[in-house]
Amino acid sequence: MIKGILFDKDGTLIDFYKVWGTAAGPVMDRLLAGCHMGEREFLKKELLERLGIHDSEIDPEGAFAWMTYREITDVIWNFLKEEHPELLPKKQELLGKVQNEFYTEVVEKRRDYPVFTEVKELFRKLTEEYGVKVGLATTDTYASARACMDCLDASGYVTFWGTDDGTLPVKPDGKLVELAAESWNIKPEELLMVGDTPNDMRFAHNGHAFAIGVLSGTGKIHHMECVADDLIESVAELPAWLEEKRGEKNGRN
Repeated sequence: MIKGILFDKDGTLIDFYKVWGTAAGPVMDRLLAGCHMGEREFLKKELLERLGIHDSEIDPEGAFAWMTYREITDVIWNFLKEEHPELLPKKQELLGKVQNEFYTEVVEKRRDYPVFTEVKELFRKLTEEYGVKVGLATTDTYASARACMDCLDASGYVTFWGTDDGTLPVKPDGKLVELAAESWNIKPEELLMVGDTPNDMRFAHNGHAFAIGVLSGTGKIHHMECVADDLIESVAELPAWLEEKRGEKNGRN
C-alpha cells in the first residue's frame, strides 16, 4: 500500500520546457558575457549542446535534465576551460553565478508556473482523501523549490523537502528515499516516486521505492518504459492510478 509519494518538480509538477527550457539561453548568455568571452552565440550553442539541449529538444539523460547545480557547473567549467582557459573563473565563483542566474530566471522573473494539473488540489486530495504523505525530491535548491510551491499555494501539504543544498543526498542516491520514509515513519517499499526522467526511476529503485514515470517532461516513452514500474501521461492521472491499484488490492483480498 502506498503511504508516501515523492514528486520530482520540473517536468513532473511544472512544465520543464516552459520554465527551464526558456531560462537556459539567457542564463548562458549572461554567464559567457560575465566571463568576457567573444563569439558568444557560437559558444552558447556549443555549451547548450554540452548540457544536453539541442535546439528545442532536451536530452533526458543530459546534464540539464537531471543534474545538480554543482554538476551542471562542472560541465560548464570544463567547457570554458577547453575554450578560453585564460578567462576561466574559479569554480566556486561560477557555481554561485549559475545558481543566482537560474534563480533570477525561474523564480524572480516568474509570476506563475505552467502545470499539468492544479498542484494544490492534487496534494490536498492525496493528503486528505488518500491519507498519503507528500514530499519533493528535486535537484533544485530549497529556496527555489519552496518559492515554486508557495506560488502554487501547495507548500502546506509538503512534509518532506528533498532538495539540493549540500546537506542531503541527491538523486539518484537511494538514501534520500530512506530519509523520506524515516521522516514519515513508513517503509521505503510503501513509498512511490513520480518523475519524468530515467534518473528519477533509478533513484526510486536505488531506494527500494516504486517508480512511476510521467511522460509530461523530458523523458519520452522509449526512455522510460524500460526503467519505470509503470507509466502515466502526467500527474493529472495519478489519483485514478491510485484508485485502480487500490481496487486491484481489494479484489485480491
